Amino acid sequence: MTGFADPALERLWRTAHARRERRGATGSANIVLEALAPDEAFALDGLPWPGRRKPVLGGETFTTTLTALSDVVSLAGEDLDAILTEAVGVAPRDLPAENRAKRELRAAFHAWLDDHPVVAAHSGLGDWARHVRRVGAPGPDQRALLARALEVVGALPRSPPIARSTLAAQLLDGDAHGLDSKESLGELCRTLLSWRRGSADRALDPIETRDLWLAHGVEVDPLSCSVLAVGLAPLGESPLTRALRALRGQGVVLTYAQLRRESLDWPPEMFLFTCENPVVVRVAERELGDLSPPLICTGGWPNAAVLTLLDGVRRAGGTIRHHGDHDAAGAAIFDYLAARVGALPWPLEERAEPSAADTPGVDAPDGFVSEELVLDQLLGDLARAGPA
Repeated sequence: MTGFADPALERLWRTAHARRERRGATGSANIVLEALAPDEAFALDGLPWPGRRKPVLGGETFTTTLTALSDVVSLAGEDLDAILTEAVGVAPRDLPAENRAKRELRAAFHAWLDDHPVVAAHSGLGDWARHVRRVGAPGPDQRALLARALEVVGALPRSPPIARSTLAAQLLDGDAHGLDSKESLGELCRTLLSWRRGSADRALDPIETRDLWLAHGVEVDPLSCSVLAVGLAPLGESPLTRALRALRGQGVVLTYAQLRRESLDWPPEMFLFTCENPVVVRVAERELGDLSPPLICTGGWPNAAVLTLLDGVRRAGGTIRHHGDHDAAGAAIFDYLAARVGALPWPLEERAEPSAADTPGVDAPDGFVSEELVLDQLLGDLARAGPA
């Protein structure tokens, strides 16, 4: 960049770089530098501008064009793009050309999506494709993922029902977890199935998600989804209810399959305590045993087993009291349970609980209080409540 390396020309090159990117490789644009510093004016005045022009003076506004600047650089045997690249540290992009290419790519993507046989076969998926065009997402960069999701959806429904993990292993090169809800492909398939069923996509709770898959002949493992509990004493004489009453002082794990197969009959005046962490259930089991009131652990965000049990208690007229970690996630869980099953705070009365900063050896963000720090208070509440 010999002859053009004067630091006083930096503003010129950066402005020209920005204009060059905006107008593209073949376009021109005005370059305006206001309130020139004396050294800028001196450096600009010394460039070999074609033809004669008045002197460039400090404090004035300097105006030229990309075309004129290119001519100046060419007279010195240099290339403008090379000068701009060296001055700014990155080659100028051709944004108009890039935008044209993006529009062409999007058009090809939407044409592919509209004509896809799985989309064409279901009016609901046709609605989804028009929705994608309208909102601009998913886009062409997710075409491979969409192709795989449409392959999965095109293979449904199954009869007799097939386990989701088995379906995934069959269709995804042995990846049995590829359709799990936490995976991008699993979430996209859930969206497609919702639109295929004829309803616009909306947030589904864990039970609704399982029912959606099952409506298409796919069973989401009902055994690995479970809820930890102690002190449960449902009414009735079924094997499950008798077992729960016999084990009421012990921690038990109920699966989603058990809770869906048998609708438990709960006492109408039942008080059910819920916590976020399994250690609370363990302490109640160890210290209270048969004297523990009904208590379950959500394990963080409630899964389908937790929600099935809570829905049943709520329908029976029971009262649910929830305690969780004092952080943003814990507050969100409580708000969700309050809206869904009318959960009340545990305890009902105001009580100051220690912060992590009050506990020696605990390193946690201010305001965060884990349930592990208030086990004595929680155990006292459970002891006062007593068994159902």
